[in-house]
Formats: sequence, structure tokens, C-alpha cells
Amino acid sequence: MLAEPTDFPPECQRDYSVQCSKSFFPVSTQCWAKPSYSGPCERKQRGMAQMSDEQKESWSIACEDNYPCLPEQCPRGTDWERTCPAGWRHVSGGLCVAPADFDQCDAKVQFAAFSLQDKHAFAQKCGVRWPCRRLSCARDYSSVCPEYWHDEGDSICHANPNIYTGPCPMYANLTGFDNELKENFEIVCFVAWPCASLCERDFSAKCPLAWRLLCPWMYG
Repeated sequence: MLAEPTDFPPECQRDYSVQCSKSFFPVSTQCWAKPSYSGPCERKQRGMAQMSDEQKESWSIACEDNYPCLPEQCPRGTDWERTCPAGWRHVSGGLCVAPADFDQCDAKVQFAAFSLQDKHAFAQKCGVRWPCRRLSCARDYSSVCPEYWHDEGDSICHANPNIYTGPCPMYANLTGFDNELKENFEIVCFVAWPCASLCERDFSAKCPLAWRLLCPWMYG
């Protein structure tokens, strides 16, 4: 008889920057259950967008549904403004406590005075990461198609087959869809429209952001 394994891969660091857990999808500030969810909680969860990481972790345990693992690259960048590394608990005044299985550096660290460079150095030295920037946002329904769907023209949207796993066909004709119909499409098909931009772009500027205007004689 084969012996039972004694070593298991460590639990992954969960990504609480996303609004909903694996078996739920976002609808405004709520999370609605997919058909696959069989846990004990209500199928419509309100106020999820406002929850802290600690609240989401507690909710995840109570509702028996994990959040996804922290991705190798955060889609919207790392949130270095957060006080504690991902998975650490903020006690008070910048003091953070590591998970019980953390043993690479001190398990209690005062991060209040840490600069961005200090956090980078600590992350590299101690093998930790800071959380991803949160993904919940106001949706931009001016786009013809949902996120990860391709606009084929004439309001025909094609889902990315490598990403979309929802219940709707891979092609959808969204001709005449206003914001309300698009919101309904999100609910029925488990999709989301792109996030609205946080600012108006100034296209009167001569150069893109972070580019420098050179004198004409420098480039002929």
C-alpha cells in the first residue's frame, strides 16, 4: 500500500483585490452566484465591493468559496500604498503580523515608516508580495462588447474562447443594446464591460504621457 503523502503544496496567496470569489460574478457592487456554486450562502451577496481583505477572507470561509490565487502579474499593478504585504494582518498603527506559517523574516513588522523602496526591499528579501490594486470599478457601457470579447463589426461580439466559460453562445448580436440591456447581458452571461476611465484624456497635448517634446532640429 502506498504511504499517504506528508508534504502538500502550500495554500496559494489569495487575491482579494477582485470583487468576487471563484463561484460568483460581479453585478455592480454585488456578487451573484454561478450555477456551479453549492455553498451555504445566499446566491446574491450585497456590498462585496466595499469589503476589506480580512472581511473577504472571513466571508470565503463562511461561504465555502475561495478567491482566486494572486496572479504572477497584477492586472492593474501592485498596490504599494497598502500598509501590509498580502496575507498579513494589520494590527494597528502600521504594525503587521504575518501568517502563522511565515518564517523567512520577523513575523511582526512595523511598516508605518516604510517608503516604497523599503517595501520593495522587504518583499525581495522576505519573499512576500503586496496586494494587487483593486479591480472593482464603474463600468463603461460605451464599449460595444464586454471585456475579453472582440467587436466583429455591426455590433457582433465574439467571446475569447480561451477566457470565456459562461453559459451564453460565443457570438452575440448586441445591436440596439443600451446600458440597461448591457447590464442584463452581464447578469445572464457572466461577463463584465470594461472599467470606466478615471480621467478625461487630453488629446490636445503634443506628446503622449511621459514623452518629451524635442526641438524640430533634433529629428530633422
